[in-house]
Amino acid sequence: MIRARLLTAALALTALGACEKLPTEPFDGAKKLEISGPSTAAPGQTLRYVATATYADGSKRDVTGDATWRSSSPQLAFTSAGVATAKSIGEADVEATLHVFKAQVHVLVLEPGTFKLSGSIRERGGRSLPFGGRVMVLSGVGQGKLGLGEAYRIYGVAGPIRLEASSRGYLTTMYDIDVTGNVVFDIELVPSETPVDVAGDWTLTLGPPPPGCPDGLPAVAQTRSYKVAVVQKGTLLELQLRGPTLQVADDRLTGGTVSGQRVTLYFGNPEDDFGVALFTNLIDKLSATETFSFTGQLIFQGNESPIATMMDGTVRYWTRPVTQPPSWECKSTNYPVTLRR
Repeated sequence: MIRARLLTAALALTALGACEKLPTEPFDGAKKLEISGPSTAAPGQTLRYVATATYADGSKRDVTGDATWRSSSPQLAFTSAGVATAKSIGEADVEATLHVFKAQVHVLVLEPGTFKLSGSIRERGGRSLPFGGRVMVLSGVGQGKLGLGEAYRIYGVAGPIRLEASSRGYLTTMYDIDVTGNVVFDIELVPSETPVDVAGDWTLTLGPPPPGCPDGLPAVAQTRSYKVAVVQKGTLLELQLRGPTLQVADDRLTGGTVSGQRVTLYFGNPEDDFGVALFTNLIDKLSATETFSFTGQLIFQGNESPIATMMDGTVRYWTRPVTQPPSWECKSTNYPVTLRR
């Protein structure tokens, strides 16, 4: 019995030593994975890809059937190992996985003789557009095609085309270009009106609560004031709220835009009712047991101080942890706000 136990222990120690010496590389000894196959295709075309593994001794082996294949987009779909069908114009990443190794090839799906037009659409000077951009092909091959967003993409254009670029609050601009290959064409727009200057230091005062809010908000939270540093970059505003008892989780959740004389400031998401998972970006610790917070959006004209306006949002007050429902809450479209420069 004692000999059997000693033999069992010895075997266990041997197994443990073997585990400690297991190689970290895949068991088949592969060192690298590569994909070969087409990077362009036409809709309806069948594409064939080969995955090749390279081993420590320099040898190579076709592992197409052993690899796992996927496409990043519905524009291209795999029907079997290494075999895919181009479904519609667009682009996709073809990926093969073998053990811990991955390999990719980028594929453009276009009608024969056409190309991809892409680029950025921003405010002159490189600043982001507050409301995004829109690029439309007005004439030429691809007429009517549309690209949206700060980084636009249009598939299926060729030859001389005319583009229209636009965004809310900016001059619509036309461009004539000749597309003879996949091309990057960056666009800059000019504001339709000179944006009002609101940069500098302001004081924001919130409250008292308007009619329609529930009773019960204590005096210490009826009116709250904060310093606001406004950095203006063209039509975009960056805000920093500060106060002796104010804690800000992320300054990027406060900001604003300017369109001519119209100024919009936001503090978090005005449509966010926090749902189940409560996230409070602005926390004003009124005392050891009291917390005040607000989120919302306000709109006003010009920069003459003082500015009396209203916030569309939510104000909350807690006498318990902010992870629990507030002790007092008011959702209002006309919560009073005063700004002084």
